[in-house]
Amino acid sequence: MKIMDFCHVLKLPKEAAESVESIIIPEERYQNLKQLYQKEHQLFYQQILKEPEPEKMFLFLYCRLACDTYEEYQKRGIEEQIFWDTFQDIRLWCGSCFRDTGIYGIAEYGWFWRLFEMKVFRLGRLEYETAKAEQEISGHGIRIEPGEEIIYIHIPEGGPLDKMACEESIEKAYEWFGTERKYICHSWMLYPGLNEILAAESNIIRFQSRFQLIKTDFLEREAEKRIFGWIAERITEYQENTTLQQKARQYLLEGKALGNGCGLLK
Repeated sequence: MKIMDFCHVLKLPKEAAESVESIIIPEERYQNLKQLYQKEHQLFYQQILKEPEPEKMFLFLYCRLACDTYEEYQKRGIEEQIFWDTFQDIRLWCGSCFRDTGIYGIAEYGWFWRLFEMKVFRLGRLEYETAKAEQEISGHGIRIEPGEEIIYIHIPEGGPLDKMACEESIEKAYEWFGTERKYICHSWMLYPGLNEILAAESNIIRFQSRFQLIKTDFLEREAEKRIFGWIAERITEYQENTTLQQKARQYLLEGKALGNGCGLLK
């Protein structure tokens, strides 16, 4: 697949596609960078971060690597729609980069090796990552040992967390990966405190009900970034343009925190 064909089908913004098209590097350099990426991610990141416009270079290289991955999908007989659904992550993170920096590129560059190594697949509304637990995950009578094979569920941007769409996605995941391994989700959307902010019939609360909570943490302020679009130094800086923003802002002003929940799919 040609890189501009990929950009067209992926529906990258016009300016982003033009940025990709403007970058021309020798084939030998691309192959060397590809080999470096496959061998040692961190060294690859360090090298690209030295570029004058690293976000744009990451976008170009990831589009090129996606084209190579497309060929692997074809060889394995994986339906084409799954490829395009999975690689929507490039378009989504490119849009996020533009919102945060005003540049069409990739700033969250550390996520994508999972796509190129075919560890992550988007099956309908949700994404699934085959992995081994890096450390013990335990709580509320559940214990996952380090090294245990599990399936991580990720919630990509793109539309509401519709109940039926999630059900269809999970059923497809069971067809793909089976039910022997544990399905784990770690997200701000599983934080139990959200039931003080959202109605019981909201999509997020319904999604929570599918999981048995293992533990909560406050390692990141992901909820604030997702709800408000950024992380403010002072809570009073947050806007209240939506009902969710109004309730979340009030929740934070009351001295409460929005964290993450880790849950086991029931």
